[in-house]
Amino acid sequence: MAGEADEGSLTITRITDEVIDALHGYTRDQAQVTELSNPMSDSDTTFRVSEAAQVNRGLVEFDDELVYVKSIDSTGNGTIFTWGRGQEGSQAAAHSSGAKVTMAPLYPRQRVRDSLFAVLREMHPDIAPIVDMSIDVNIVRTNYPMPSDCYHILQVQWNPPGPSGMWKNVRRWRQNKTGADVELELLGPAWPGPDRARIMYMKNLPTTLTANQDLAAYGYPQDIHGCLVLGATARMLSFTEPSRLQVQSVQSSSRAELTPAGSITNVAKYVYSLYQTRLQELRFWYAERYPLGVKQNW
Repeated sequence: MAGEADEGSLTITRITDEVIDALHGYTRDQAQVTELSNPMSDSDTTFRVSEAAQVNRGLVEFDDELVYVKSIDSTGNGTIFTWGRGQEGSQAAAHSSGAKVTMAPLYPRQRVRDSLFAVLREMHPDIAPIVDMSIDVNIVRTNYPMPSDCYHILQVQWNPPGPSGMWKNVRRWRQNKTGADVELELLGPAWPGPDRARIMYMKNLPTTLTANQDLAAYGYPQDIHGCLVLGATARMLSFTEPSRLQVQSVQSSSRAELTPAGSITNVAKYVYSLYQTRLQELRFWYAERYPLGVKQNW
């Protein structure tokens, strides 16, 4: 909450890494990994890795992209099916030499991003980016279109003339919603001039989540970090089958008797309960910081 220590970066790459680290900690699974020896373009169907033994025919992850490998020889030279780039919702992209290559990832990065997006949808609009903007006030104009990312107006203020720098609440205003657009209608007095009105509004969800995207730059508070990690981890764990975990390696096969059916489901339920507790705390904080009573008067 406000005043607490920084929970961590809100870049999608950082949060995705934390979720995957948490998942591997719960499942004790260790993926086969190596690296690219040569760079790849977003359309190449050949590649070279430094350790051929770590890659087989099948689904392979290059950075955040899933590809379907057709064959690989003993020297590390591999081929990809002509249709094999950008599999399972991932995007075909260029990859530099030294990029991480993961064989049959148990938790693909694209799937983790999908889970993060699902958590953001579940949190919205109770937890949403809140931003301010200023508009020029025209004495003969009452209606002002809001930016395309506006979901809901929370507060409207105006700046009276003079040196005080004071901002007063506009007593009478309303928002008109038509389809995806929001329009502010000023019904009360506001002094005309440049930047005379200040609007606090709630933003829509981001349309997509990309690897380098920063949710803090989009307007989310730093406090959502832990909630996102817990929520995405719980979602990913709920689709993890213990039977699949037990055949990943010789070590995991030896743990089969210690991993009864339903154990991962129980862990998923526990992590989900932690997520719900954290989400409720965030909702209380938002209700105090942005009370619904200031949203609109007319």
